[in-house]
Amino acid sequence: MINSRYYCYLIFLTMLSNVMVLVPNILLQHRFDGALTSSLLAVPISMAFIYLFTKSIARFPSLTLPEILVKSFPNWFRFVVTLPLIIIWFWAGSLPLLAFTTITKGFLNPEMSEYLILGIYLFFVSYVACMDHKKVMYTVEAILFFVAPIILFILCRSIFEKNFSWESVNDIITHIENRPDYDSLSAATYIFTGYVNMIIFNKSVKSRLNVWYWILIPLVGTAILLTSFLIPVGLLGRYAVTDFVFPWVTATDTLRLEYFFLERVMLVFIMLYLFLVLLHSAVVWHVGVGLFKSLWKNKQKTKRYDFGIIILFCMGVLVMRKYLSDVYMGQALSAWFIRIRFVVEAVLVGTLLLAARRQTKA
Repeated sequence: MINSRYYCYLIFLTMLSNVMVLVPNILLQHRFDGALTSSLLAVPISMAFIYLFTKSIARFPSLTLPEILVKSFPNWFRFVVTLPLIIIWFWAGSLPLLAFTTITKGFLNPEMSEYLILGIYLFFVSYVACMDHKKVMYTVEAILFFVAPIILFILCRSIFEKNFSWESVNDIITHIENRPDYDSLSAATYIFTGYVNMIIFNKSVKSRLNVWYWILIPLVGTAILLTSFLIPVGLLGRYAVTDFVFPWVTATDTLRLEYFFLERVMLVFIMLYLFLVLLHSAVVWHVGVGLFKSLWKNKQKTKRYDFGIIILFCMGVLVMRKYLSDVYMGQALSAWFIRIRFVVEAVLVGTLLLAARRQTKA
């Protein structure tokens, strides 16, 4: 079993990888409604989910979710729970990949085929997703330590930009009395949802968090959530921010680093988030592969099973790319994924809580 800090890395990876895609677009669409209130409400709700999940799964050291379900519930219940989770994890890895393929072609290499770009990304994601648990965690740690400080610098640089409109930010803050709405709440809680990957990584990672992690997670999550929502407003304006398909890309293109070897911050920002998005997709597909393999009772599962499942996932992404030719269709599907994911996550936490209680009584 490796240190519990890797549990936190799963949470921080999801937080950082969703600053640019999925979450900000939904929150910005509801910026004059309940987005800010929902964002603030999402923090205690998510921390409650993390607390219940962590306390429950800690009662089953070195067991994955399918093994817990077999131990605590009838066999048919394992299929009922596992099948929707496989679909959710497939979506969680596929949608950011498709969005970043569009970003890469539109802002970095317009001459390159989207299918070629997507194929390169799928190769990297597939390779990492087929590693064992510990190697995946070590890869997450290495990339986070390389990428996170630079992203933190860019976020701080954005706030202190001379053209940053605090008037626009203050205008959004005045709508804090508006009621939270479900779309914004489900999007804001997605920032914290990396903890759910422990349903497979519990096999190799300690799930008990010390008190400092319980302080750090909500602080970092709140900061990332608010900056991912408010910085594009400050840089692009409260009304114009939704005129752009990818507001964060356009927002960072307004920044310049005069004494840096790459003057345009946008190029650095996209490359950094490319690492994060690919890694995030690899991690969630690794979890999806573990869930998929649990549907069979054969204990002698070789790497061929992993590669076969990954090939199915890759084919699914290519089919999605063919039929989601319009970027707005992809964003609509992402919004539906976020809504459904929130319900599935709540049910999953409740299921683990019930399993832990049965374990205590036994």
